[in-house]
Amino acid sequence: MTHHQIDLQLKFREGVIGKITQWHAQKGFGFIYVEDANTDVFFRYHVFIANRTQPKLGDKVIVCAERDGVGWRAVSVYLPDWGNLKYSYNQRNPQTLDARLQERLDKGVVGKIINWNEDLGLGMIQIFYPAMAIVFQIAAFTLKSRAPVVGESVYVSVRYDGYRWSATAVTPLIKNEYLAKFQEQFLPLYHPMVKHLCIAVIGGLAWWLALIEWYKPMWLLSMVLSVVMFFVYAWDKYCEIEHRSTIPTWFLHVGDVLGGWVGSMVARYLFRHKTQTQPFVQIFWVTVALNVAITVHLVVSGSLQL
Repeated sequence: MTHHQIDLQLKFREGVIGKITQWHAQKGFGFIYVEDANTDVFFRYHVFIANRTQPKLGDKVIVCAERDGVGWRAVSVYLPDWGNLKYSYNQRNPQTLDARLQERLDKGVVGKIINWNEDLGLGMIQIFYPAMAIVFQIAAFTLKSRAPVVGESVYVSVRYDGYRWSATAVTPLIKNEYLAKFQEQFLPLYHPMVKHLCIAVIGGLAWWLALIEWYKPMWLLSMVLSVVMFFVYAWDKYCEIEHRSTIPTWFLHVGDVLGGWVGSMVARYLFRHKTQTQPFVQIFWVTVALNVAITVHLVVSGSLQL
């Protein structure tokens, strides 16, 4: 991963300014153009936080986003409260915040350390929504090997103690880089087509039940090959995301025609992999039909013991 990509990820975690360029009210999704990153960010209605029900075209917003297998996807989108930014330090009453936002603050949000006093062991963290600065003590800083650094991005859990908002836990994002790397690499794999996936699982189980009745060794072979092909398709999807050399399609088709098509079918719909490429899809179903036809022929002809 390049330094530019890492910097871009950190910016999107903190929140960057963008403009809503597309909004489909009936479908509940839209796109935000972020000029600093020269990219579009996909967002859905449920991540939009504001004092009104609908986003509007042209709205300037602050968007926090993460990378998925297709592009940037927003995890929170909100209108910047520019007017109160300078005067909002610990002035927010929890009664003015809705339950969803209070829960989000309690679980943790991304912020930036804007002040740190080593002698007092106190500092302040700026979060973007609601626009305010949070007081934190050195005891809340989870990385004990060093002191907080002004300007670094942190993940902070916030609670109201009856007098002011304060941080209960402050974790530098660098401490979670291994988790971010894992999410960046492997979470994009999981992108299920739920309806098709359910049908694939039911169809695969039905086929295996038939094989158990016909000839158990054939069922065992199909199950082993399906497990192998499931991970082969998962690796092929991962290589595609990482721009590595992918597995030759002939290898995938051979594995399917030998009996591993159940695992391949589940993997295709679970990882949304090779579901739109028409030549591959057509050949895949041909291999499925061929394997089923050969198996049924062997059973009917008596080559396989019933």
